[in-house]
Amino acid sequence: MEQAIKVEKYVTLAAEINKNILAHGAAIWSGFTSVPFIIYTNEFQIAVGDKWPAKYEQVKENIWIAFGTDSDLMANTVISYHDQVIAIWDIRTWPEIIDIAQATGDIFHEMFHEYQYVNLQIQGGNELLAPTYPHSKNSVALTLSENELLLSIIKNPDSNFVLENLSKISKLRSERQAELGEDYLQYDQGIETGEGTAVYAEIQMVAKLSGKSIYEVATEYAKDLQTTESTLLHYRRRLYTVGLILCLACDILKLDLENEMVQSDSTIFAWLKTQVELKSNTARIEDLVSEESLNLAEALLTTYELEKEQKISAFIANPVIELEGELEILMFDPMNIVCHQGRCLHKHGRIKVNGEERYLEHPFLVEYEDHIFNIKKFFVPEDANV
Repeated sequence: MEQAIKVEKYVTLAAEINKNILAHGAAIWSGFTSVPFIIYTNEFQIAVGDKWPAKYEQVKENIWIAFGTDSDLMANTVISYHDQVIAIWDIRTWPEIIDIAQATGDIFHEMFHEYQYVNLQIQGGNELLAPTYPHSKNSVALTLSENELLLSIIKNPDSNFVLENLSKISKLRSERQAELGEDYLQYDQGIETGEGTAVYAEIQMVAKLSGKSIYEVATEYAKDLQTTESTLLHYRRRLYTVGLILCLACDILKLDLENEMVQSDSTIFAWLKTQVELKSNTARIEDLVSEESLNLAEALLTTYELEKEQKISAFIANPVIELEGELEILMFDPMNIVCHQGRCLHKHGRIKVNGEERYLEHPFLVEYEDHIFNIKKFFVPEDANV
């Protein structure tokens, strides 16, 4: 009875989400078309669309349900599923009391990625760089200074103020590139572009359904840029919000984000610099990065290393077994991986063991050499069903 009530709750939710996206999606972004989607747990899957495998039973028009665990579904993303591209969302990542505006925004965000891949020249980021990102005291201080400039754009959406802040950000990024190298700056700007435009579309949906302004919603999202002890642990998530604010900056400056930028085969920030004059040479780096930022950066780095060590130590403190044989990681979730001193702790992932593909929905730990896919040892919880 309890499961039946839970299923009915999410069937109703899925239908409402679908209705909202069909009603508003194309108005938010010209040319957008929705795709089928699944919301799921390890107990059941609710699918919206007209073509699903035989295990699904239709319960309403275009609403289907299947029970049990589906190992093809992992994280919140878009995937190829039984010969069609679909958006998927893990119900367990939503709160118990669900905001329909936010839930619709979440699914719209993932659908928008499919639209990007098919229709837009959107650059992404090299996800293999993310788990071992080489944060340093100086690069973190530069990032904290950039965060302050970005947050102030939301508070003061004046075009001259935005140009001034973007010029300062350009200077900070030049310094970060010199510190970290071009590959990592390109990674940052790729995620800003691919995820930032999706979040920009998402907040427009949330604003439309909630009755709030875009800037009210953006302010809520921008909390990701406020410094906390876990700032570096959630660095990838920060890039979503950076991209969102750069999209808002394009709006403020009346630049054609929707057509020209997305067809430019460029990142948002690189494209911005071709559209407006950013006087980065006029900004002195010592005026942009305070001693306080440097001290805070050092403290954050210490906490970051400790957090990673503690997460890995907590995993191996419990009984584990080592998998042997030919092991390969086929897919990992870049939002849920922690790497420290040659070891990576994954929340879940798809692996291959002696040629057989398996989905692990529980944490696992790998020891690697040179890069994260060159596995030396592989550990899973003792009670894992592998």
